[in-house]
Amino acid sequence: VMDRAKEAIRDNLKGKRKLYMPIWKIIDERWFGQLHCLLHATAYYLNPAIRFLPTFKNDREVEYDMLDCIDGLKIDYTEQDVVHMSINIYGTCYGNMGRDTTIRCRTPLHLGIRKLDFILSTFR
Repeated sequence: VMDRAKEAIRDNLKGKRKLYMPIWKIIDERWFGQLHCLLHATAYYLNPAIRFLPTFKNDREVEYDMLDCIDGLKIDYTEQDVVHMSINIYGTCYGNMGRDTTIRCRTPLHLGIRKLDFILSTFR
């Protein structure tokens, strides 16, 4: 997502490195300093409103971060193995993830989370 945003900035500034590089630096500092963490990558990868869009890009770095997050869980190896196998099932929409109801709820769930986040942000 960040790569596409940076490319759009570069394109809007007609590829003039002197103009877009300071902006890229700010984005990189924010992204790597705050957002680029194992838990964020895992949430992105497992969010059904994003994961099952035709435009979803299965980025290796995001996938590795998610797997590192799972490996870091304080659970035994057997449970970690179950989680890893479940991710494969999740990605193929097998079982409950392939139900019509589950498929229909992907986007509304995402919208509901955004609304809830907005409501909660008013109390901060």
